[in-house]
Amino acid sequence: MTSFANPQQLNGGETGDLVTAGNYRYIRHPQYAGFVAAAAGLTVNELALLGHPACQRRNT
Repeated sequence: MTSFANPQQLNGGETGDLVTAGNYRYIRHPQYAGFVAAAAGLTVNELALLGHPACQRRNT
């Protein structure tokens, strides 16, 4: 089991540092982007199940 001597080891850096790499360059909480994507997917799925015209196949 790993033991941490101080909060800096637990956080992975100095406390108070602003992370500006990876997903954090674009959004402070990348988890929210996942929630929005999931909500959009569920909305499209519900519209398709309800037979919304925008979700119908078109015969060409």
